[in-house]
Amino acid sequence: MVYLFFDQKGKAEAEEVFPQGKRGFYSGGRFFFLFLLLLTALFTSVFARAEPFVQQVKNDLAAYAGQMAWPKYREEIITWLPGKGKQLPECGQEVSFELANHSRPPLGRVHYVISCASPKWQVRAQAKVKVWLDVWHARNDIAVDQVITAADVYLKNIEISRLNREFFTAGQKVVNKRSVRRIRGGKIINAGQLQNVYLVKKGEEVLIRAQQGNFVATMKGTALENGMLGEKIRIENASSKKVIQGRVAGQGIVETLF
Repeated sequence: MVYLFFDQKGKAEAEEVFPQGKRGFYSGGRFFFLFLLLLTALFTSVFARAEPFVQQVKNDLAAYAGQMAWPKYREEIITWLPGKGKQLPECGQEVSFELANHSRPPLGRVHYVISCASPKWQVRAQAKVKVWLDVWHARNDIAVDQVITAADVYLKNIEISRLNREFFTAGQKVVNKRSVRRIRGGKIINAGQLQNVYLVKKGEEVLIRAQQGNFVATMKGTALENGMLGEKIRIENASSKKVIQGRVAGQGIVETLF
């Protein structure tokens, strides 16, 4: 969803173009037709700049979403173009839309610098970006040092632009993590409240268990990665030195995958 607004100065100037309460030539259908022509001429150049501006905001948001590994999200973008933008000469080259602050995520109120190289001009604009994501919440109170289960959490679609702490989205794991502080039921679970519980640690000796039907064989190996319960990791067979993939089944135990 996309909206476009002009600042107060731009609105005031646009209103002054059309005289109020005059009749004669401006009355009836003629006035309405002339009104449309003038309105089109006034805002055509501004809207031409607005479309690539909105697209740039979308591109910056998509790039950030990719970095954060967000799943599917819904956005709402509202842009404010300066009133003086309609008075600027047409750019002979492609107009540049640049984030004013690259260190901040493109969420909430985002400032942009719009510029042209020939003829040279520059204006500042704003975009208000809202994003809705499925975020993990605590279903009930979670105590300190409690290992999270699927029954303890649920996903809720919320608007995240004002959240000031790192949260967990649908594509991230919270189950089998351990809480380091109390989490109240119904609240968002943030990254600072949980820590990974590795049942297998990189470099440690593990028991490799292979099962096919009723046949079960075990052997020793070395974990090449840290692993939480149910995670797939690489392990090295101690006797054959072959690297295989297995699933963490318990403390120091990895089951082979066929």
